[in-house]
Amino acid sequence: MLRRSCVATPRATMQPLLCRVEVVLMGPDDFYETVTFGRRAYVTLITVTVVIVAGCTQSPSQTGPIPSPAPRSSSVWPHQSQKALLMSRALRHPPKRTGCPVTASQVVAPEYGPAQGTGPVYPVTDGSIPVTFPAPARSVWAGSRFSGEKVRWIARPGYAGPVLIRGFSVSGDSGPVRFNTGLKSLLFTAKTTHAGSGWHEYSQWHYVRLRHPGCYAWQIDGNGFSKVIIFRVTRSP
Repeated sequence: MLRRSCVATPRATMQPLLCRVEVVLMGPDDFYETVTFGRRAYVTLITVTVVIVAGCTQSPSQTGPIPSPAPRSSSVWPHQSQKALLMSRALRHPPKRTGCPVTASQVVAPEYGPAQGTGPVYPVTDGSIPVTFPAPARSVWAGSRFSGEKVRWIARPGYAGPVLIRGFSVSGDSGPVRFNTGLKSLLFTAKTTHAGSGWHEYSQWHYVRLRHPGCYAWQIDGNGFSKVIIFRVTRSP
């Protein structure tokens, strides 16, 4: 799978055309879903960046530097060095207990409903997430092994660092946790929405993806903190 973005140079210059091509390679754990005319493709999310330089029409009367590519606006394609640093932290599985010890929730910002944990980054949920299994026939996830539900993520005013979110089954028998189109993790590097009270929201909505109901956890890692949030996934009627 290829993702290409090119930086256009002024017409008839002596400067080359600079293109960035991302090659998505196959792998055993991740998958990537795209929906095109009812068909879904599964590939993985290991990206390799290739730079292609192609000559353009030359003119001795015009010269100038190649403009720098614009920064990515999507928070789910993060700077890899930040991701690697946070990914080096081990997942902290809580001890197995009877039932599902859901992390307490409370209203932390007036713009949102209950949010779990003590921050500085929170999932906006009371700890129980109803999901339809299998994914409905007319949903975007139709035919996928994973169903899904939306979850909002917010941060306290003043926290400006990166945030890595990973998930896992607490009981160990409910299957993996994925995000959005099949990502094994989310990394937020920029807050995209500013609430009126100064709280920050990351890209409004993200999907948590699961195969079965059960007891799950998110591990939220950032600069100076690491939190485990336990939540329950129920079968939506």
